[in-house]
Amino acid sequence: KIEKRIEESVVYVGFWLGCWGHEITDHLRYFWVFFNQHYAHLKNLKWVYAPTTICTKPNENFLSYLKSLHLPIENLMAVTQATEFKTIILPDECFWNENNFGFYTPEFLAILARLPQMPAPLFDVEKVYFSRLNFQSEKDFNEESLKNYFEKHGFHIVYPEKITFLQELVILQHCRIFAATDGSICHNLIFANPQTALILRKCRHSTGYQISINKMKTNTNIVYIDVGFSPFADYFKKEWNLGPFFVYESSFLRAYFGEKKGIFPFFKFVQFCFRQSKNKIRQWNWTYIDHTFLAWTHSWRAKLKLGSRLRKMFKNPR
Repeated sequence: KIEKRIEESVVYVGFWLGCWGHEITDHLRYFWVFFNQHYAHLKNLKWVYAPTTICTKPNENFLSYLKSLHLPIENLMAVTQATEFKTIILPDECFWNENNFGFYTPEFLAILARLPQMPAPLFDVEKVYFSRLNFQSEKDFNEESLKNYFEKHGFHIVYPEKITFLQELVILQHCRIFAATDGSICHNLIFANPQTALILRKCRHSTGYQISINKMKTNTNIVYIDVGFSPFADYFKKEWNLGPFFVYESSFLRAYFGEKKGIFPFFKFVQFCFRQSKNKIRQWNWTYIDHTFLAWTHSWRAKLKLGSRLRKMFKNPR
């Protein structure tokens, strides 16, 4: 049912999730037409997007990103109900997702090339470690140990939530070694061209979008280092990317820096398991029976005629 009608022509720029990793990839997929002279007549139209319930409005850092590209943020319009426009213009995508892998065209790289070149900072950012410790949502367990380890090795610790996008851009454009855990925070590599990027894997899965970003960095040495021990995410959880993950100063990380193996933080891991178990009990839906259980028990339920007996019992109560 159409709830609203607007007699205007608009450009549709996508479904916005409000997650930084998607904002700097998926959310830009249609904006290439703004810079194409053939479509100059579209510049003054409304640019509409469909937000999720958690993304009613783009965050300040993403708006600052769009401003730095000279995109018309004053023409952005959120569509939150079924709306009919005079005309909806839908550009082709210059970045798209297939099976969790991102693909991009030269137009996407051309958008990134329009970012301003920032002056060098007054402090040392040759080596930077981007941390999630100030992230408001659920954090990776024991990341403090990684932060301390990189700090010990002379890395400047960056908390993206504490700085503006332009301040972040200054750091990324002038660093020589970039390090971060795999995921949205590591997608910040898209703004940098360091000599080396250390991507810290939290479980046996890798983020497909990150691999796409890595391909853009033709002059960067990409190094993956396992720092996680997360059997729950590895083997039991369907949504493995949600975490939280257990990370630690692994033997692989120590080997990269030329150090001997350390001791596995057993008591920290026990603490992690206890917290996970407590959360699972709290979140468990005790009235729900998974369909896989019903499928697995189908053969012996059929032999026992369990369903028929129950239906008959409830149909003819005594």
